[in-house]
Amino acid sequence: MTLVVARFYSCIDNENKIPIFRWTGKIFRRGMQKTPMSPDELCRPLAVDTSEALGNILEDNWMKELENAKLANRPPKLLKAVIKSFWAEYVIKYGIIHAVCELVLRLVSNT
Repeated sequence: MTLVVARFYSCIDNENKIPIFRWTGKIFRRGMQKTPMSPDELCRPLAVDTSEALGNILEDNWMKELENAKLANRPPKLLKAVIKSFWAEYVIKYGIIHAVCELVLRLVSNT
């Protein structure tokens, strides 16, 4: 389990790996115990990450897709509504952060 985390954080220098392993180590030890975790031990999601908020965004874009499909005389596409709902979040959160991690930190660590 630690090897998976080590590969995931391979672009982080050694000084920053220690706090990450301390934090994840507690979670892994707790998850490997035989007694299941209770809902009280789990973290609450942010308000923007609740299913209600995300469902409302998707519903709005689905209604727009239904209207556009009706006007264009074609079947509605759920994938189009999902992409319109969440593309910016994934590009910003995962695309840019991953690019910085891969490009900048690997270049710095190789020199």
